[in-house]
Amino acid sequence: MMQEIRINSSDIENENENYNYNKKSLDKSFQNISNFVNSNDMNEQKDVLDYYKIMMIIIQLIFCGPFIICNLYYAYTDTSCVHKNNDNLQVNLFTYLVVDGLLSGIVLLMIIIYIIFMNIEKVNNKDNYLLSLLERLFKIFTFAWTIVGAIIFWGNDNSNSCDQSVYNYIFTILIIKLITISSFLK
Repeated sequence: MMQEIRINSSDIENENENYNYNKKSLDKSFQNISNFVNSNDMNEQKDVLDYYKIMMIIIQLIFCGPFIICNLYYAYTDTSCVHKNNDNLQVNLFTYLVVDGLLSGIVLLMIIIYIIFMNIEKVNNKDNYLLSLLERLFKIFTFAWTIVGAIIFWGNDNSNSCDQSVYNYIFTILIIKLITISSFLK
């Protein structure tokens, strides 16, 4: 049994009015954003840059902070496999996790300091060679250090003696880092 659906023309007109109102409101919002971005008022641009800085710092802390904390936590609290030496290398998982955590923390601190002291001229200036050089050096070291961590973890029997949480964390962090590194080496 089919029900008959009746649509009144007044319902359609109300929907059209709502659509037109929403479209006008959205167009006005985009126009306001466009005017704000293209504004020559330095105070408005400074305010936008300050909000941008705060958001970038929060994003950096959210994405990098947990890895730094977990690296140092597992390095200093695990007793199952982190301190066992590899037969072929004189570096163990403790050293890998501490160096990775401290280096990531230092780089995060440098990024936050750069964001804090960033100004409008620096945002528009793409010719920052020192920053580019430091970024490339960090990427190369991270690539090499991740390979060392993978060799330490997967290249010996230590991974079998790790507690489940340590094994899961190191396995996950190595996979995430290898995927990330492969994306930024292009």
